[in-house]
Amino acid sequence: MPDRVFTIDINVPIQRVWDEITTPGRVCRPMFDTILDGMMTPGGKMRYRSANGKFVFILGEVRETVPPQGGQARLVHTFKFTHLPDDYSLVTWELSSIAGGTRVKLVHQFASENKTYNMVQKGWNTILGNFKAVLETGNLPLGQRIQYGMMHAMSFMTPKAMRVENVRE
Repeated sequence: MPDRVFTIDINVPIQRVWDEITTPGRVCRPMFDTILDGMMTPGGKMRYRSANGKFVFILGEVRETVPPQGGQARLVHTFKFTHLPDDYSLVTWELSSIAGGTRVKLVHQFASENKTYNMVQKGWNTILGNFKAVLETGNLPLGQRIQYGMMHAMSFMTPKAMRVENVRE
């Protein structure tokens, strides 16, 4: 089964992209307004949760971090949607300095085809586009802002498996 591979060029320096991807404890607009919790060091547990702390959407463990140096950076972590029974998969973020900015290559690897494999194609494309918009303009596109508003308004419909008290790491 082929890996899911996504690439985007963002017209800001590599350090700004790295910081947006890896800084825990604050709302990450590109990642659907989630907050990254955890230690961004190998072996560190990580999770993406809602800003109100009621829901956990993604669990993972950091496998490798190489902060920007010599025009390259790399983050590798496991990935699991909390509401699906799928096994953990592996996500690799590769950042490279290019003329005028940063190339982001994201590779999502799976041991077998599952629901996560089928869901991430659209999700990662949207997220990378969100990173580009936020880092280059300071804001999300209007359509994304409307979608986020709808998601927040409908949060009462979030699957119970994602409620923080139901998430098992």
